[in-house]
Amino acid sequence: MGDWKRAAWAGALLSAAAVGAAPPARADVHKDERLGYAFSVPPRWDRVPVDAGGFLAAKFQSNREYEWSDPKSNFWHRHRPYIEVVVIPYSAKENRGVTVEKTDEGVKVRQAAPWKDVKEYMEKVFQERQIGGFHFSAEDETVVNDLKVRRFEITVDKLVQGERRIYGWEFAAEDCYYGLVSEILLKEERSLKQDIFRAFSSFKVFARQGALPGTATPGEDLVIKDPKKEALRERTPEEAKKERDDATARHLNRLKEGMGKDWRVEEGKNFIAVSHSDPKHTRETIQHAEAVRAWLESNLGFVGSGYVGKVIIRIFADRQEFDAFWGAKRSWTDAPEVVTFKDKEGWAWTSFTEGFNRGLYDRWLKDKNDRLRWSLPWWLASGLPDFIGRAELKGSRLVFRADQWENVAMKKLRRSDDLMPVRDFFTLTGDAMRTRPNSWTQTQFFVNYLLEGGAQRHPKYRSILSDYLKNLIFLLDSEDLTPSATPEKAPETEEEENELFRKRAEAWRAREQERLDQLLSRTFEGWTEKDWEALDAAYRASLR
Repeated sequence: MGDWKRAAWAGALLSAAAVGAAPPARADVHKDERLGYAFSVPPRWDRVPVDAGGFLAAKFQSNREYEWSDPKSNFWHRHRPYIEVVVIPYSAKENRGVTVEKTDEGVKVRQAAPWKDVKEYMEKVFQERQIGGFHFSAEDETVVNDLKVRRFEITVDKLVQGERRIYGWEFAAEDCYYGLVSEILLKEERSLKQDIFRAFSSFKVFARQGALPGTATPGEDLVIKDPKKEALRERTPEEAKKERDDATARHLNRLKEGMGKDWRVEEGKNFIAVSHSDPKHTRETIQHAEAVRAWLESNLGFVGSGYVGKVIIRIFADRQEFDAFWGAKRSWTDAPEVVTFKDKEGWAWTSFTEGFNRGLYDRWLKDKNDRLRWSLPWWLASGLPDFIGRAELKGSRLVFRADQWENVAMKKLRRSDDLMPVRDFFTLTGDAMRTRPNSWTQTQFFVNYLLEGGAQRHPKYRSILSDYLKNLIFLLDSEDLTPSATPEKAPETEEEENELFRKRAEAWRAREQERLDQLLSRTFEGWTEKDWEALDAAYRASLR
């Protein structure tokens, strides 16, 4: 269970150093009216945004980084101490996981807490985060501000760069547990522990104004919709617009509820920035997003007639805040949002820019034609977002440039004669194409050639991609999406289940190949071997 001598020592220190100590004058009080709690945050700790409405109610992070180093191995690691606030309804003990309800709209999923108490939260979450080998090194009970409290301590001392100490206090309220959890480097325990315990001992609860997470609160349930049924569902343009705009407004309101100090909201033509960055960077981010959207509309706007609503851009102050947000994120959401941060380390274009661009593209295509989005052949499902991910705004114009490593990879492929013939892009299934060398990079370069490269300067090749996508849309619109009158028999044994999966995979591969063959014949009707050889030669010449 743990070292009870250490627990007694920890309890004595708590009583002497924390519970009886008053919060420092400079401490900020965090008060959550919706969930009904408050406590004093250590001085110079900043609030980190979390997903509103989740079991992780709040997170705070020190504005100072602490460093661990090993002179023998020359390894070093930087760590920011943090405090998480987690809320676990007592109902989680009986109603674990999720409840699923079939509705006319789709499958409605309401998530219950995946942990029955704070100790289980600590054990499972830190296993998921793969922080290293750890064990509970202390545990005791006390009373703080008339609340029964269980206190836990974890020591992380195996397979970790810099041993850690993790503290967790579980406050038993009327119908839920409130948990405060903090992680620090063990070497900084003497300087940080008193501030953290002082903050923990200031925790109080009061009558809340909102519902506990996981309860039936309007707008907080996740509805999983079948894309095929969505394609059959008839909605007027006005209904579709209202549904989309309501989703943006609902998510924006939830973000505003959880915004910390110094965050601001700035609205542009097609984007709403919820920003913790400076005004100049916020405006530049919106300008970049508007340029990407304008490019998409100009070059790919023909792919659908769906209403493209406003997208929320959450802009974090720096990479550390961005990483802290993702480190605390525990659930997926379909909200119309893209996240990014301000690069303060001087990397200019980096992978985070690519992720931002890909997010802008994905949200746009989801609104424009969601069925096309999940029906693209693999070479386009891979190549299009990779190509758009390379977008940079230079003045008022977007430019698309592969990075140094991708250019080197393509040069090696040319030298070794491993470049894919262009016809392979249109004939190979995803499984077959992924066996080719650097297939992801090759799809990106070929899409670049068709959209922004030499194909746009050739009258015969200029419309290849647009014709291909139009033919794909025609095929999708021609498919019968009506569900089968005879439902599929549910498997009763593991062997039957495996056989069912095998048959489904075979049917999918056959359907994929059939669709590729149809697209090839429709898009390249009348093409001869000489035509394909000429296209192949033109593409290869563009890579020199």
